[in-house]
Amino acid sequence: MAAGREMSRDLVLARKQRPKRSFFMRADDVLGYVSNIERDMADLDELERQFEEKLDGYGRMLATGAARGQRQALEARYGANPHARSHGELFLELIQSRLLENGLYLLDEPETPFSPIFQLSLLSLVMDAQEANCQLIIATHSPILMAPPGATIYSFDELPPAHVEWEEVEHVTITRGFPNDP
Repeated sequence: MAAGREMSRDLVLARKQRPKRSFFMRADDVLGYVSNIERDMADLDELERQFEEKLDGYGRMLATGAARGQRQALEARYGANPHARSHGELFLELIQSRLLENGLYLLDEPETPFSPIFQLSLLSLVMDAQEANCQLIIATHSPILMAPPGATIYSFDELPPAHVEWEEVEHVTITRGFPNDP
């Protein structure tokens, strides 16, 4: 905590314009988020059943329709069983659904559930977002996610944070060296 407060004194958030959309994603929170979505879907199913049993007439039609409509909206966005997909598919779909033009996006280690191929998919989404006038701030250890053209990379290994070139990043060196001498 103290290190975070000390570091925050050296950081300044600057923007050219107020984003129309923003999104903060911490990879550790996504699975809990999806579990909450599934619980909400089950709760809406139960609510619809209760309305069917306890209400009648026009009120029943309105109440069951509202519960069903909310359930269908969640299903349309996250699928009938959000946990049925791999973690990579789930995370990628969630990020893709949130990236809209002119947005500010803070992603905390989004590579956590991703294989290298999914990291490349995420890199593609990041580059598309850049073209859509988005600003992304990504805390990552992934050399792949540090690689978009024009990216500014800061190392937080020492204070104050320092700008580094991609080739100088420790994870890049390790990733390049390992296949040569496993």
